[in-house]
Amino acid sequence: MSFTFSQALSGLDAASQALDVAGNNISNANTTGFKRSRVSFADVYANSISSSSSNPVGLGVAVESVRRVFSQGGLTNTGNNLDVGISGDGFFVVRDIRVREDVYTRAGQFSIDDEGFMVTSGGQRVLGFEADAEGNVTADAGQALAELRIDVQNLPSQKTTAVDVRFNLDADSELIPAATAFDHTNPNTYNATNTLTVFDAVGGSHTLTLYFKRIETGQVFTSAANGGSRWEVYTRLDDGVQGYLGSETAASEPKLLLEFDGTGTMTGWGINSKAAGTYATVAGNTDGSDTDTLPDAKVSGSTPTRGTVYLLKQENGQSLPEIDLKFTLPTFASDPATGSASAATNPFSFKLTLGDTEFLTTQYVDNFAPQFLQQDGNSSGALSGFSLDDEGKLVVRYDNGITAVKGQLALANFRAPDELRSVSGSLFIPTPGSGAARRLPPGFVTENGRLGTVKPRTLEESNVDLTQELVKLIISQRLYQANAKTIQVQSEAAQAILTVV
Repeated sequence: MSFTFSQALSGLDAASQALDVAGNNISNANTTGFKRSRVSFADVYANSISSSSSNPVGLGVAVESVRRVFSQGGLTNTGNNLDVGISGDGFFVVRDIRVREDVYTRAGQFSIDDEGFMVTSGGQRVLGFEADAEGNVTADAGQALAELRIDVQNLPSQKTTAVDVRFNLDADSELIPAATAFDHTNPNTYNATNTLTVFDAVGGSHTLTLYFKRIETGQVFTSAANGGSRWEVYTRLDDGVQGYLGSETAASEPKLLLEFDGTGTMTGWGINSKAAGTYATVAGNTDGSDTDTLPDAKVSGSTPTRGTVYLLKQENGQSLPEIDLKFTLPTFASDPATGSASAATNPFSFKLTLGDTEFLTTQYVDNFAPQFLQQDGNSSGALSGFSLDDEGKLVVRYDNGITAVKGQLALANFRAPDELRSVSGSLFIPTPGSGAARRLPPGFVTENGRLGTVKPRTLEESNVDLTQELVKLIISQRLYQANAKTIQVQSEAAQAILTVV
């Protein structure tokens, strides 16, 4: 009976800590990303492993540990573009700018501060993998993380430098005599048109129109008699501004000729390659070999020559030569009332190509249709919104229709996450027991399994089960009462002994 008081006191202390843990879990039942704690008890004996004592009576109980339980919390849809939850293992990496220390959290309530940084609700800056100027993200375990940020200023305009287009030209199109002069104002002088917007050096938009005119059947370039036909392609800017080749200094119609074989495949092309009123038959080999009398199929970047025909090799995925086009934009006159004009650098130039031998303009019996249209310019744009996608990438939108990737969230995993130390604000700090953080993109497959994925517009709820915690609260209360009763009985027994004496 000599140890009864100490045993009961240890029981009171253990029950009190259990009540504290249950109470803390209950109070955080609605805390985003909160992980409940679990208390573990161990009995206490005077005996040690190496002692020879045989005293079977223990000295009470001790709290062995209080650990976090990192089971998955439910994901709730919020509709907020910058809310994000983690499904699976991992922690968001954030930086406390007051002490310049990286800490970790499961709470993904993010926003953009007045400096453009992505921050947590507690003001810590969110870290991730930066994107390059083209929006590409290279992410691996050894890459340094950066504070994710968006530029709240307007997106600067970008001049169009390259236009890449591919079409299907209808093989049933009516033939228009080659002698019929092209007139962009007369639809009877061409079969089809397509337009796309291009941008000059100050972000002014211009309409580039391509006109397609089917002129002859049969293949002249390849000396093949069976099937095929040729098309002429003309270009105009805005209200009929005629272009010229980049190697020239004065306007001269850069008429592009395309030739197709009997299977609808492009086999050759040229620029203004008509001689003496007709297109001349090509002599020599026609298989694209090095012994052709004409130049081999050119690789991307070659400068095409006016009057020369280029045969296409159908291997190695070589690109068509890029055609340098220039257009003289109208300039301001002394009287502004004379009409529209441009303040951009003159002439306005860019490169035009119709793809590569793996994806060319075709000629099949089908409606005329663009298969691919792309240009690399844009007008100036104001920030209109931002969001996180399913890969954790920060996507920024501008009112000119441009979207840009600014970075990607990083997730950290630990060898023993239950050894992390908790600090206020739903944050965790590594300890020697937890091991160092390994920081990777969401969903990355490691030797230990797959890292968690992110779910945009959701938040992870607390993993606290209120019913379970209330039951633990009742049990801890009963334990506290029982240990208090032990002290009461011990006190009454001691009083009885004193009375006898």
